[in-house]
Amino acid sequence: MDVATFLGIVVVLAITPGADMALVMRNVLAHGFRALWPTMAGIIGGFAVHITPCVAGLSVVLRDSDVAFTSVKLLGAAWLAWMGI
Repeated sequence: MDVATFLGIVVVLAITPGADMALVMRNVLAHGFRALWPTMAGIIGGFAVHITPCVAGLSVVLRDSDVAFTSVKLLGAAWLAWMGI
């Protein structure tokens, strides 16, 4: 897949309404227009956290290594448990 095709797919997926769009609408309707910018900053920050490792090649490593994938799953589960407590 060439870069132009990849970027086209990314743009289409980014503008498709989803959970992030619902979150923005909920916050704006509940808290007014001032809630827009912090909500968008949080969403963009989340994208950066997820996209940066993918671009760095982590997704290939996780795809090819069962140990690495299991480690990331366990770390994620531990983080969610910690956040739940």
